[in-house]
Amino acid sequence: MKRIVRRFIILLVLLLFSTGCNIFYYGRPTDYTNTRWVSESPDMFFEVGDSHTVVYTQIIIDNEIFILKTGFDHSIIVTFEDASGFDFETGQLLPGLSNDDTLLFYGRGRFSPTKLVLHSIWNDKGFLDDSIKEIVFIREDIDSVEGEP
Repeated sequence: MKRIVRRFIILLVLLLFSTGCNIFYYGRPTDYTNTRWVSESPDMFFEVGDSHTVVYTQIIIDNEIFILKTGFDHSIIVTFEDASGFDFETGQLLPGLSNDDTLLFYGRGRFSPTKLVLHSIWNDKGFLDDSIKEIVFIREDIDSVEGEP
């Protein structure tokens, strides 16, 4: 009986992966439109509007504001790229650039409906302070943010 149950579970897992099922998809920030995801350290946020295809991030480092493009791959990786290398309308890379040119840092995300915890941060280009080992983003509904309509 145990052998049958094991085979059924293996078959079910193979079927899910072969049909494109993404076990990491639920709970990503892009699943929640009209939200702002805020981190206090470092001082940064990104918003997911009514379309979840292209997400831009604002980060403040040494009183200077940077605009980044935030990407979520099909697993747990969250990327932050220099937005000046992208067409703001389409989110596509500008001609002559590669993702290696624009990538500033990335990390592994732990997703939940209210929080994104970025850990195992790769920061080889030195964009972030080396002391930053984890970034916690908290979800806010844009309509409930003070000062928003």
